Amino acid sequence: DGALRHKASPSEGEPTSSFISGRRRRRAHMLSVEGVVTATGGPAISFEVTAGHCIGLLGSPEAVSGLLRVAAVLSKPLSGRIRLDGLDVVSHAVAARRRLAANLSGVHQSRVTMGEYLSTIAAARTAATTRIRLPVGTLIDQLGLSRHELLSSRESRSSAALAAALLPDVPLVVLDEPFRFVRPAARAGGVEIIRALAQQSVAVLIGSSEERDARDVSHHVRRLGVEP
Repeated sequence: DGALRHKASPSEGEPTSSFISGRRRRRAHMLSVEGVVTATGGPAISFEVTAGHCIGLLGSPEAVSGLLRVAAVLSKPLSGRIRLDGLDVVSHAVAARRRLAANLSGVHQSRVTMGEYLSTIAAARTAATTRIRLPVGTLIDQLGLSRHELLSSRESRSSAALAAALLPDVPLVVLDEPFRFVRPAARAGGVEIIRALAQQSVAVLIGSSEERDARDVSHHVRRLGVEP
């Protein structure tokens, strides 16, 4: 893989693990990244993520996180354009945020339980007219977590951030290092849930510095890099 500099069609790139099978269907582009530069001197990056597709990004944590933060409408690119479901995310930031969920903001509460935290997230998204994909208790069980666990450790907070991103029923999920620091049971459950999102026509963008983490859930993997 070389540096990602050109717009890639869904059929390009490296097919990953065998969980993807069956006919490929034409799908609308849910996320379109067009010539985006996130750091001074960095490459202009272009690619598209279709509904029901997961694209994995590999590269340095700075390059990957910088791009994911722009895709999740947490920062603005130096140049270029990102469209989410047809909306320019800079011009329509509020509307774009309602259409996505991400784990990039992290979890900063340490004196609440897993159940309390996720119930608060669910209530907030419901108040913003966003449906919830799974009941909080069901999601906690699928990730092998405990409702009563305090978010006092790095592992519990990382698991809570992953769960919170998988909770809302939105068309785009953006995940940065989703399996870093999570326990094996939460990783296994997270992999299965992310794979299942393709069957629900959800677009997923995942960034990782670990190739295995990206390939376990992605239809295609791209590398972000800078020409020497």
